[in-house]
Amino acid sequence: MIAPLLLIFAQVGPAPGGFPLEPLPIPRAPAAPASAPAPAVPADPRLATCLRRITADAAEGEQAARGWVAELPNSAAAHHCLGIALAAREQWAAAGASFVEGRSRAAEPAYRARLGILAAAAISAGGEREAALPLLVEAEGEARTAGATELLSAALADRAALLVELERLAEARSVLARARADLPRNAPLWLLSATLERRLGSLDTAQALIVEAAGFAPGDPEIGLEAGVIAMLAGDENAARLSWQSVVAVAPGSEAAGIAQGYLAQLPPAPATPAPGR
Repeated sequence: MIAPLLLIFAQVGPAPGGFPLEPLPIPRAPAAPASAPAPAVPADPRLATCLRRITADAAEGEQAARGWVAELPNSAAAHHCLGIALAAREQWAAAGASFVEGRSRAAEPAYRARLGILAAAAISAGGEREAALPLLVEAEGEARTAGATELLSAALADRAALLVELERLAEARSVLARARADLPRNAPLWLLSATLERRLGSLDTAQALIVEAAGFAPGDPEIGLEAGVIAMLAGDENAARLSWQSVVAVAPGSEAAGIAQGYLAQLPPAPATPAPGR
């Protein structure tokens, strides 16, 4: 079996390992689009078979993918599968090159966008963050052309996260502002924006953004975590406590609940509630 990384690469294409804005991980699952997005991957049963083989055994999967590429070097799906296999084995540069090659062979804008996002993820995982940025810019344009909302969200969020990693915070803020305008009901983008503003010390703006995020995704545990952090930094300990308690209540046993419990453990005991009539 391989690490959950493969499952990440098999989805829209967030960066492997994430680009954390401490203390919260950057969310990647976009809100449901208003209309069905364009298909991101052409129907290809051979690709599905190849991915299952990689899941069972990464080394055998890579061998099968290489055979497919040798047989059909112009197949975008073959290069896609080889990229997944190489990423599963953390051969980031080679995986990125395979995704880029697949992108050059893909006819559909949505598929090119998907492979571009995957290529950027692999390349950045290998430490070449600057080199990943142009791929995300191109993927954004292709996703717009295809009307692929989920891919557009992924490209914008990954680009903003990379810019944060590179300490290009003003650019990240600009990307996120445009993303919110393009995808106004996408809760993860509002959450990422709130996290960035909190890091920049703009607590009033962060508070307004996290309220919007909560409105689009009530009960989302990562939104609850960030809401508590913002409240605590703003000096509202009671609001922070309530936010983190809500995370524990709605997502017991989850990673988010564990983080919330860690925060709660650092707070002094809550004041006792006076008995009725006193």
